[in-house]
Amino acid sequence: RVIAFISELSKSFTWWKVRKPLFPKLSSDISFIFGPFFVANFWVFKLTYGNFKKYLLINVLFDYLFAYPLTSLAEKLKVYKMVNMTRFQLFIISTATALINYLYQHFIEDVLRQRRQ
Repeated sequence: RVIAFISELSKSFTWWKVRKPLFPKLSSDISFIFGPFFVANFWVFKLTYGNFKKYLLINVLFDYLFAYPLTSLAEKLKVYKMVNMTRFQLFIISTATALINYLYQHFIEDVLRQRRQ
């Protein structure tokens, strides 16, 4: 999954630091991989797949909320803090992840459709 890969990169480049990870011995932070970002992305995908403009618009909105007000709130609550990544970079990576997910699903459906024929 793309989010797990980004989480691994975050560890290497110290993009953000989680104060108390759920599973400290794991290299990836599970709360980012299976947390609110994943759930929001999953539901937006489920409810809008097939309408790319709607999918992209809602994802951009959620990604903006995640990168700016929710990250600021998380930092104030000392859940995590941004270290070597700006909020704008987080927004871009989140949006790119949504695009990759959509394109991947579209590709898989094309492959499955061709196999049925």
